[in-house]
Amino acid sequence: MTQAATRIEVRPQSGWTGAEIHGLDLTRELTTDEIATVRQALLQWKVVFFRDQHLDHDQHLRFANYFGAPTPAHPLFDS
Repeated sequence: MTQAATRIEVRPQSGWTGAEIHGLDLTRELTTDEIATVRQALLQWKVVFFRDQHLDHDQHLRFANYFGAPTPAHPLFDS
């Protein structure tokens, strides 16, 4: 499945679960359409993978915030 307007490609990895998403640079801010495409892929495939992305802490938090408020680290592990 390819989203022509944004050049995002969602590649299923099995018949029911998991897809790789290509064509996004997660180090930059995403557009509303890009976020919607990722959300739809996550809802459809349950697990999504982004290969070769090198995010710093702030970039990772920005990406997580597109999908809801991140939760603190698990209390049993070092945060």
